[in-house]
Amino acid sequence: MDNIPDVVKNVGRVAGWIIGGDGSPKTPQSEDCLTLNVIRPSNYSSYPNGSLPVLVWIYGGGFESGSTVGYDNLTTTVVQRSVELEKPVVVVSMNYRVNAFGFLASQEVSNEGVANIGLQDQRAALRWIKHYIGAFGGNSSQITIWGQSAGAISVALQMLAYDGNNEDLFHGAFMQSGAPIPVGNLTEGQKYYDQLVNGTNCGSSNNTLDCLRSTSLSTLSDAINQTPGLWSYQSLVLAWTPRADGTFLSDNPQRMVQDGKVSNVPMVSGNCADEGTLFAQSSLNVTSDEDFEDYIKTIWLPNASDEELAPLFEQYPSERSAGSPFNTSVANAVTSQYKRIAAFQGDVVFQAPRRFFLQYRADQQPTWSYR
Repeated sequence: MDNIPDVVKNVGRVAGWIIGGDGSPKTPQSEDCLTLNVIRPSNYSSYPNGSLPVLVWIYGGGFESGSTVGYDNLTTTVVQRSVELEKPVVVVSMNYRVNAFGFLASQEVSNEGVANIGLQDQRAALRWIKHYIGAFGGNSSQITIWGQSAGAISVALQMLAYDGNNEDLFHGAFMQSGAPIPVGNLTEGQKYYDQLVNGTNCGSSNNTLDCLRSTSLSTLSDAINQTPGLWSYQSLVLAWTPRADGTFLSDNPQRMVQDGKVSNVPMVSGNCADEGTLFAQSSLNVTSDEDFEDYIKTIWLPNASDEELAPLFEQYPSERSAGSPFNTSVANAVTSQYKRIAAFQGDVVFQAPRRFFLQYRADQQPTWSYR
């Protein structure tokens, strides 16, 4: 074990926690999944009715997996700690549909107007909370949405939804490791939709979407498991992710941010320093400069020209001491390209979107950031 880089020693445990491995609750699967949990101080009745601030937790998991089950301790601890600080809050956690169940994307999906169902689940939960949280002691005029990773991206996209109209459902936003990411439109997911259709024997159907609807949960789940996942070679180039649908997200999130189509509420947006480190584990077979360049060209930026890519490769040198985890010299260089890929992925998916968001919004609304 002494020769194994530190970053690898814990990756199995961490990845297992994320996907429900040993040491963490298994993510349950059920068609009856759209539930939420309300955690309030045990002595909530001693406070004026409807006076407690409300914190709404949205879990991460790459829009691929996740459940409130894995965060019961977190949400309970937040409430307990708030009471200790004499700043009591009510915390609500919600479930929402993930992977193809929540983020199916294609021309067929666009034609029927049924995109971004996972985000719609979140929105429905927020509407419920706004309407009923007063019965639990919560203040419906003091609701903050809070998420981590894909949950933070969800928070950001709720801020952009319907061109920034938050329906007075929330009054603050806290984003840990996530911001509005470039997602493209629904047709960007066509190849994954087609793979799913073929994997469920729906290819010959006159209406493939109806065929998918009539497919059993087990058959559909098996087919989804054959599509690229968070721990596949393409990693953070997600198959199932929110995409611009012309309604919930009227345009690419970056354009919406530029156009000021953002809910004007106080926000916190921050990242860790080494966001890409864990996800680079799925591309350990990239071991040379040629492999790295091919990986970027084929997986990340297939439409970029060689002239456009040349400065990018210069900004992410193959020097082992330069990449992520940063400031660790040559330690944790699992392969000659590992830290290079980790730095690139961390910047593209986490750091750049956060900085872009803050650049356009910091002088428009109360904003805090950390890294």
